[in-house]
Amino acid sequence: LLSDQRMPSGWATSVTEIKLPGTFVDVTDNTKTTTEIPAGFCENFTHITSVNIPNTITSVGESAFRGCTQLNVVDWSTALVEIKEHAFERCGFGPTLIIPNSVQYIREDAFRNCYYVNYL
Repeated sequence: LLSDQRMPSGWATSVTEIKLPGTFVDVTDNTKTTTEIPAGFCENFTHITSVNIPNTITSVGESAFRGCTQLNVVDWSTALVEIKEHAFERCGFGPTLIIPNSVQYIREDAFRNCYYVNYL
């Protein structure tokens, strides 16, 4: 998948589970790959309930899953280092969200308005 592309908008109300590829093609140089989930990748996909992030993914891009209000299960990458701004804003996690020990950076508002989360 191209690193600046989003899932087709027609899938926003029908897809409930996402299993991501291990890498994404970098559109600035299609001979390179990136291990970051693209910004806005599944933004506002309100029917997604679970996401599998493979162990090759190191970063979740800005607003990648923002507005996925039914998202409550994430199979996290053990290589994940960074969760960018608004990546999981308005997701349906709760009441406890366990982030892998590998994560070193959780950027501003990464989990903003996840109303059901009591503990990170």
